[in-house]
Amino acid sequence: MKDLKKFYRTIIDNWTPFCLIQCILFITCPILEYTKIILYYEYKLPLEYTIEFLYLFLIIFQLVLITSSLFCCCCIPDVALTNFFLSISAILWIIIPIIYSVKTVHDLGEIPFFCPSNYDYKFSRLRFICQIRTSNFILMWIASISVLFSWIYSLISEIFRDVHVNDDVDFESNNDDN
Repeated sequence: MKDLKKFYRTIIDNWTPFCLIQCILFITCPILEYTKIILYYEYKLPLEYTIEFLYLFLIIFQLVLITSSLFCCCCIPDVALTNFFLSISAILWIIIPIIYSVKTVHDLGEIPFFCPSNYDYKFSRLRFICQIRTSNFILMWIASISVLFSWIYSLISEIFRDVHVNDDVDFESNNDDN
């Protein structure tokens, strides 16, 4: 039990940098997605509008959820309600990226995923568009993984919310008969 409490304390102590990274992700992702939509529309490239806008909505929903959790703790004082929203978000972040990946992975045809410079692009701007798509795709999956970690963290927090770590108590010394 002591090791579990130390593990929990380590998670809490190291959580802030992860939250900052997640905030940066959820500010960058909508910018990339919006840029992708605009460029695809401008160059008349095939675009799955339904999944693109669904993904954009999910990013904005997550950004609002993170912002309200970090900066407005009093907005949702009920931990169970916050965990409910995180659970919904995590489920959506499993389903939507999978659908998004299936629908959009080949939306630029035969162009390699990592947009090599030696590939013969139909027009010069297409490599930049490909790089935006690739960056968006990679960050989407990083964001998806970070939301899953947040969900797991919220579940751990819920389980151990009443557990107080007391580093002064040595649990093993209580069991010694020597």
